[in-house]
Amino acid sequence: MTKKTEDNSGVVVIVEDNETGEIVSCGIRTILQDVPSPWNVNGQYGFVRSMSTKVTHRGQGFGKLVIDEIKLWAQEVGLTSLRLNT
Repeated sequence: MTKKTEDNSGVVVIVEDNETGEIVSCGIRTILQDVPSPWNVNGQYGFVRSMSTKVTHRGQGFGKLVIDEIKLWAQEVGLTSLRLNT
């Protein structure tokens, strides 16, 4: 299950284990501004940070769920670039 929680620095995307309800993976997404360029005329890009998956749940696709949700959001808001900083 994927949940989004609004805060002042962006949106936290959280994945919970369906069996235990425990938070097992997360990432924060936001929009940042850069200098406009020919390939990014408004200069906006999606910034992904604080990606983390619990050690006991790695390799099971939970981090991919977070990234997939963020990629879908980026497409919906018209972003053409995502940058990741863990």
